[in-house]
Amino acid sequence: MDIKELVKRFDNGVTEDYGHYCQKVCKPTKKSIQVINQYLGMEVPKSLIEFLRLSHTATSWFASFGEDFKNPVHVLQRNRRLRKIRRRVIGCRGKWEYVFPKNLVAFNFEFDGDNCCFDLSKYNKTTGEYKIVYWASPRIVGDEYDKGFPSFMKKE
Repeated sequence: MDIKELVKRFDNGVTEDYGHYCQKVCKPTKKSIQVINQYLGMEVPKSLIEFLRLSHTATSWFASFGEDFKNPVHVLQRNRRLRKIRRRVIGCRGKWEYVFPKNLVAFNFEFDGDNCCFDLSKYNKTTGEYKIVYWASPRIVGDEYDKGFPSFMKKE
């Protein structure tokens, strides 16, 4: 299934605009992707960029990858906040530690704190895709999608 087919399937399945509390975000541009790649130390998969550009509903369900860098649902802002989450190691007497893994970049945020993330340590140079993992605080790693963004969208 190609990206256009995935977009059609996704857009047809989204009947109401619930994502991000109905806040629209900007579509990705060449400039915004360059900034994101540089800041996050990654290459945003071309499949995700194409999906976000073609879909008329994806911008209300995924993080913003556009030039609205100060938007609270922008991928840079959301990951910045996730990296600040700290918990005590053992109850309330242990030392503080950051809980969001350094190798993850969240790109889709659920309403209850769940995150779909690219695993930067699992990059396929041939396809240009990252393994995708589910993460929720504190330290919960769930489903994994080895083949990157297109396989993730097929299962969603």
